[in-house]
This record gives sequence, C-alpha cells and structure tokens, in this order.
Amino acid sequence: MLSPIGALTPTVSAAVDTPPTNMFALRFGRWRYNSDDAAHEAYAVTWSRALGSRSRASITAGYLYLSCTNCGGWEVAGLDFETLLWHPAIHPFEGRPAKASLGARFSVGAGLLRQDPAAVARSTALEAPIDFCVRYSTSHELRASLTPGLGYGSMWAQGAGSDGGVLPMLGFTVASDLTSSAGMELGAHRVFIAKGPLELGVSLTWGIR
Repeated sequence: MLSPIGALTPTVSAAVDTPPTNMFALRFGRWRYNSDDAAHEAYAVTWSRALGSRSRASITAGYLYLSCTNCGGWEVAGLDFETLLWHPAIHPFEGRPAKASLGARFSVGAGLLRQDPAAVARSTALEAPIDFCVRYSTSHELRASLTPGLGYGSMWAQGAGSDGGVLPMLGFTVASDLTSSAGMELGAHRVFIAKGPLELGVSLTWGIR
C-alpha cells in the first residue's frame, strides 16, 4: 500500500490506434493499511511517454497523507513500462466501433517515511491489463480495464526490521474523454491479503500528441 502500485488505482492503457506521445495525469486515491484502518489520502502526478505505437513508459511521484495527528506522510515514486501484446479485431458494440487489447505492465515503486520511526517500502509488480474501448461519439471514447497482477512488497522500519511477501492483486478502471485531449478515470484496486482493503481513486488526464 505504501508505493504507487498499492496506493493508487491502475491507469487505463487505452486501445487506441494513435496514442498521445505524452500524457500527464493528476491522481487522487483513498488508501488504508487494512480494512480496520481509517482512510488516508494519496496525491500523485504521472507522466507517460509513448515508445513507438505499442509501448509506453511512465514515472510517478506522489505523497501519501496519514490521517492522524503528527504521523507525517509517505513520499512515493514509481516507474512503469507497458507494452501491447494482443490487439484483436472485434465486432462493433451495438453498432459502435469497438476495440480490445491485452498488455503487460511491469512496475517498480518505493516509499519513504521520514517521521520517526523512519521506514522504507519497496514494491514491484507484473500485471496483464485487459482493455475494452467503445467510441460513443465522433471524438469521444469510453474505456474499461481489468488488471490482474502479482506483486511483491517489503517494508523496513527503524527498530523493527523488515518484512515482505508476494501477493495477487486486481484492479478495475473506467475512463471517458472529456475533450479531445482531456479525460477522467475512476478506479478500484485490491491487494489480496488478510483484511486487505478496496482502494478507490480518480485521475484527470491530459494528452499531447
């Protein structure tokens, strides 16, 4: 939960023919350590760069706010690489043009808590985004993404040592264009651990071709 992989919901890897060369996202999420914890807020910005027509790389920087007095907060950062594996031809959905894709996303992330006791969190994940896209007007699309994956996380805390493990996770995100270059995403994400909470998030995106 203490890196962009766990604290933020997955982004939609849109199945578009001409993705923007650069994409910026302002991201907000609600996260918890477990289902008994109070909700905390996550703020982040992500910059993505297309690498050809089938891949893209992203960098994320953010802050995980802790909703308790004098608890400080986590400074987080992450890197992602995503590539398109399969882009099948599908029939129109209720007469509207539709597209689908299967991809692979590799992510690494880290978090730093400067407040005593200091702590460091690290994570890595491999996900397989399954995306579906329907065009509902001349310049607007509705997209949905189901993102199963497997992640590894570890945390070291001053005076307590370190601990870590591998866990499955699943995300779901829907996105819609607001203008020809701006869009909004709504998502949910869960790491399957005992008392693992459901994380919720929203992003505003801006693409530059």
